[in-house]
Amino acid sequence: MRAELSESEYEVVTNSTWQAFLPPFVRYPYETHLYPRRHVANLAHEEDKELSDLAELLLQVVQGYNALDDGAMAPMPYLLGIHQLADSRFHLHIEILAIGRAPGKLKYTASSESLWGLWINDSSPIQKASELRDAIARLKS
Repeated sequence: MRAELSESEYEVVTNSTWQAFLPPFVRYPYETHLYPRRHVANLAHEEDKELSDLAELLLQVVQGYNALDDGAMAPMPYLLGIHQLADSRFHLHIEILAIGRAPGKLKYTASSESLWGLWINDSSPIQKASELRDAIARLKS
C-alpha cells in the first residue's frame, strides 16, 4: 500500500524515514496514516533518527490540521492510534482521526458506522489530502 501511495495525490508530507497520507478508504475527511519506510513491528525497534522524523511529521500534520481554512478549524480535535505488535510480521503504523470536517462541523459517527462498520465519508480523500498539503506548505513558508 505504501508503495502504491508514494508520490501520489494521497500523500500529505514525507521525510527520509516516514510518510503520511490519506488513504482512499478514509473514514474521516482528514484521517491521516503515517507509515515508516522501513519494516518494523513496533516503536521499540525504531532508530533515534526514525523517532525524531516521526515526531517531526506528527507535528507538521497536527499543525496543518490547525491551519486548515486559515485556522477556522483550530484547534482540530483528533484521535491518535498507534498500531504495533511484538510480532515481526506486523508493520507499525499510526492513524490520526481528525474529527473536524469543515469549520464549525464535526464528523459524527452515524448508526451504519457504529453498528455495521459501514463508513460514510462525503468528501474526496484526494481533495482533503491536497488541502492538508497546502496548509502544511503555508506553515513552512
